[in-house]
Amino acid sequence: MTQSRQLAAIMFTDIVGYTSLMAADEQKAFELLGRNRTFQKPIIEQHGGVLIKEIGDGIMASFPTVSDALNAAMRIQQECKNLGGFSLRIGIHYGEIIFENNDIFGDAVNIASRIQTLGVHGAVVFSKKVNDEIANKSAFRTSSLGSFEFKNVKNSIEVFALSNEGFPVPKRSEIEGSRKKVEKKKIPVFPFVILGIIIIAFFAYKYFQLVPKVAQEDKSIAVLPFVNMSGDPQQEYFSDGLSEELINVFTKLPDLKVIGRTSSFAFKGKNEDLRTIGEKLNVTYLLEGSVRKSNNIIRITAQLIKAIDGSHLWSETYDKKMDDIFEVQDQISKSVTEALKVTILNNDNSRFGKINPDAYNDFLQGRFYYEKTDDKENNERAMNWFNESIKKDSSFAMPWTYLAMCYLRKAGRTDQSEFQEAKQAALKAFDLDSTLGITAANVAEILENEYDFRGSLKKIEMALKLEPENPYVLRNVARAYTVLGRREESIVYAKKALEKDPIQNTAISYACLAYYYAERFNDFITLYKQNKDIDQYRDFQYFHSLIFTNNILEAQKNTEQTTDPAFKLYQLTVINIKTGKKSEADKSLVQLIEKFPKRGDLIAFAYAWKGESDKAMDYIERGYKNKSRVIRYLIVDPVFKEVKNNIRFKNFLQKLDIPK
Repeated sequence: MTQSRQLAAIMFTDIVGYTSLMAADEQKAFELLGRNRTFQKPIIEQHGGVLIKEIGDGIMASFPTVSDALNAAMRIQQECKNLGGFSLRIGIHYGEIIFENNDIFGDAVNIASRIQTLGVHGAVVFSKKVNDEIANKSAFRTSSLGSFEFKNVKNSIEVFALSNEGFPVPKRSEIEGSRKKVEKKKIPVFPFVILGIIIIAFFAYKYFQLVPKVAQEDKSIAVLPFVNMSGDPQQEYFSDGLSEELINVFTKLPDLKVIGRTSSFAFKGKNEDLRTIGEKLNVTYLLEGSVRKSNNIIRITAQLIKAIDGSHLWSETYDKKMDDIFEVQDQISKSVTEALKVTILNNDNSRFGKINPDAYNDFLQGRFYYEKTDDKENNERAMNWFNESIKKDSSFAMPWTYLAMCYLRKAGRTDQSEFQEAKQAALKAFDLDSTLGITAANVAEILENEYDFRGSLKKIEMALKLEPENPYVLRNVARAYTVLGRREESIVYAKKALEKDPIQNTAISYACLAYYYAERFNDFITLYKQNKDIDQYRDFQYFHSLIFTNNILEAQKNTEQTTDPAFKLYQLTVINIKTGKKSEADKSLVQLIEKFPKRGDLIAFAYAWKGESDKAMDYIERGYKNKSRVIRYLIVDPVFKEVKNNIRFKNFLQKLDIPK
């Protein structure tokens, strides 16, 4: 009899409602058991696990690591939804187990089975030991359900639930677990019942009298653009800038959901009812106000409003000098957070330190033009103002940061000289202030463009740690994870960015990107059709999604509407390939190569569709040599599935050294 001890993650799954189904339809219940085993076993094995045994309508499995167990659990629940017809509860614990004759024993097994009973359908619940193991893994989001006592378990155990998008977190009232039963003693009950009622009533009264109602409600806010009351349209940059700075301050508060700038500013100049705005942005509170600026004197009025009924919770007017603008921002943020009973961990408004007020004013001017529209004229205006700000105070990190973003806009996908300017500005901003998530995120993109994927990953995770609620950071995390092939994580952060900034085109664009590279083509098409003006680069993925979903007629219509001649030739080539018109495909591909030799990305894709992996690799390697930034997306594109089996492609990936 061989016996061994080791640490392992134990997972129990259980079919919800199986007992009642067995009573109602025995044959159907047995069929369900077979389906359950058939789809779970390969998923468990794909994640390094072992299916130990079936226990009634449940399955017990062991995994070498907690991450393996959780990834398997997530996949199982997702597959369960896709299959339909039944739902599962899943529980996981991590501890020492005894392996004996292909079976496992020990307290860890007992605890895992007890924890599973606390789940609801679709949920994944686990012990604090599991939660501790994944504390630094951004792929998993968790929520504590509190501590529980279990039958035959000595100490109470804190239980957590996976709270990633799409996974339900059980409410305490829903939980029907195997709790430890307390032995009843025959003692007079009635006096204690009366005493208990009196105590409960007293504390309930004190609680509802002393705790402001607002503290029990959802903590979500949108900062609407402050109205320029100066009588001079040229001062609008200042009122917009104040609003955006307050958004930046609020995003640093860990227990406050803040809507991003673009979505809040979508209501600028529109006389829309505040309750309607609250509904559209899905927030409980709105901060609005006005600014009157004359030379160095400013008057700022701010008011906090409850969106559901338009009632005012707080308002204040500030008469200050321009030199005191940071103090005013600080006072407003403190007043709002006090009204909402939100915790301020650090007074972070001091991040600007002793910035020259004129430099700050120029920075606001530059950001005003940067945010207007993504066109050449506004971009140049923004750059001029940022450069002016830097001349007045070269130690101010923010104009350097935005200057880098302007250069990246100019560089597009090919301009190496502008990209080098962007790199210098981004690195300078990071050297000046490495505590800002936006500076770290910009450096991450620079490193990614240079194929330094390991360096990029470190910086993007640093940005996420610094500002986990900043929509700009979240969008860039989603994009970075897309490029690294971390599909599910990319979707998680893309959705979170979209939740923070639901009207922001870049957030929508990156969500589309995440869906496409995760091969969720129908989700991509749905989101794209709702927001067709998001980004010209998403047109490319839209065409591919139509091809992958066999919507050839729709793809042909899309080709007819294409205005880019190179892209149009590419589309014709692909459609001819997919409809079996080999000679026509060859002709259009030759035209593409002859007329647009610099569009190596399109030519590589065309050869991939044709199944000619060596020729596709010729253009991929050529793009890499020319430092084309498109290559980072090509390597994870589903079009290149067949090419990935090519030994040259495998060697190419090894050279890129992409972290897993």
